[in-house]
Amino acid sequence: MDYKKLLIKLDELIRQGEILSAQQNILQLKTSSIPREWLADFADMARRVRIENWGFKILRPLIRSEAPVHPAVTAKELCAYAGLLIKAGAYPEAKEILDNLDEEKVPNVLLFKSQIYFSEWDYKKSLPVLKKAIKYFDLNSYQACITQVNLAGALVSLDKFSEASGILVKLKKVCLDQKWDLLYGNVLEISAQMAVKQKDWALTEQLLSEANSRVGQHSHYSIFIEKWQIIAELVQKSEAESDVDLVLNKIELLRKKAYAVNSWETLRDLDFQQAYYLQHKNLLLNVFFGTPHLQYKKRIINHFKKQRWEMPKTYIRKLTEATTSRVYDMVYGTENGNELAVSLKPGKMVHRLLHILIADFYKPISLGELFSSLFHGEYYNPENSAARVAQAIKQLRKWFKQNAIPVDIKVEKDQYFLVANGPYAFRVSNEIKIIQEKQHLGFKIQLELLKKRWPYQSFSSSSAAKELKVSNSKARQILRKALEGNSVFVSGAGRNILYRFEK
Repeated sequence: MDYKKLLIKLDELIRQGEILSAQQNILQLKTSSIPREWLADFADMARRVRIENWGFKILRPLIRSEAPVHPAVTAKELCAYAGLLIKAGAYPEAKEILDNLDEEKVPNVLLFKSQIYFSEWDYKKSLPVLKKAIKYFDLNSYQACITQVNLAGALVSLDKFSEASGILVKLKKVCLDQKWDLLYGNVLEISAQMAVKQKDWALTEQLLSEANSRVGQHSHYSIFIEKWQIIAELVQKSEAESDVDLVLNKIELLRKKAYAVNSWETLRDLDFQQAYYLQHKNLLLNVFFGTPHLQYKKRIINHFKKQRWEMPKTYIRKLTEATTSRVYDMVYGTENGNELAVSLKPGKMVHRLLHILIADFYKPISLGELFSSLFHGEYYNPENSAARVAQAIKQLRKWFKQNAIPVDIKVEKDQYFLVANGPYAFRVSNEIKIIQEKQHLGFKIQLELLKKRWPYQSFSSSSAAKELKVSNSKARQILRKALEGNSVFVSGAGRNILYRFEK
């Protein structure tokens, strides 16, 4: 087989948006017959067409081999593997690989780093990485165009319109000349985002109409175009104080489409845009507390400051529309202020699993992301990571049953999310962030428990041990760490040492 010719064919199919056809061509390959020199290329093709497990199948035995590999694993192979990890959601492992690669030898290192920033909505950090990456490509190459499209998108998100405009003009010409329809449609959609922000409605309509004619047959991409068409209507209606019911109906229909194709960030952003332009404070709070991304939260915090709204420290997330008297406090581990029949130990696996599942109201968590969060520092393996996660899920389900909590974990296509079998709610906090390191998460919550018990009074280490249900030596260790961080203060000496949270 001519593998080089096949790679060229696959690349062309992807550029034309024929993703399904490219997938079928790849899946028909006999993996054991692919020569070593082509493994990285085919694994990267698998990533591009969203069949990353196929890519893991051919690359993981090489990358994670316990025996020495001859010839040694190349930077190109490692970079391709990092790309698969990003697609799977195993970001920490991907970042570890990328940080140890020479970007001059493998420019894709920079592209993949930018993708991690994009997944966190951290466009500011992505800018220098993308600008650096462009220098390594032929300016008219497809790879360079993708890099510049991402750069333009980041610039528009940061309202850097002048810089974005120059890039977008050049991209339109290159994409038209090369007949890269799907990429051209993406360029038009980003241009339309800028037009919406600049309130140029005629240009917005023109750009989105042309973009739709280019990518309209690809449902995943057409959703982005429809989203900005609706947002443009929403902004105009809100400014004119017109009836917005028709726009809200369109938003609801688009939500259903986005849900059907797993476009979770579209769901999040639709709620944000609706809440932002219609000044729906409660909906904006739902987006804030239901979003784990710090940069996205900052946007909402800035809007609250602008409106002089007070940001509450906690928020109740109901899993059903029905009212309920049962509310589990994620910080203190109590239900309606009372201990449950079986409690969760702060920082332990089941406790962390519940925190991870409750952190995002919009997006189910992928197997790779969930595994990386639960088993920090361990390597992701699609063949056995699911079994490891399943054991943790089993324990959490057992805890739900022991406490008669009408909640379950649903698993669909390696995606995990909470579902309710009856009315129930969780109180989530603005102060306790989801921190992957189990010891740090446990430490933060232990401090909150002590502060709740003794907000102003002094207490001893032995009293803290009883409150936290840990040994005296463990309590002293926790308090020493708190002292180092100036979280608590001491008085007395020796066995008479007392601690307090207020000086």
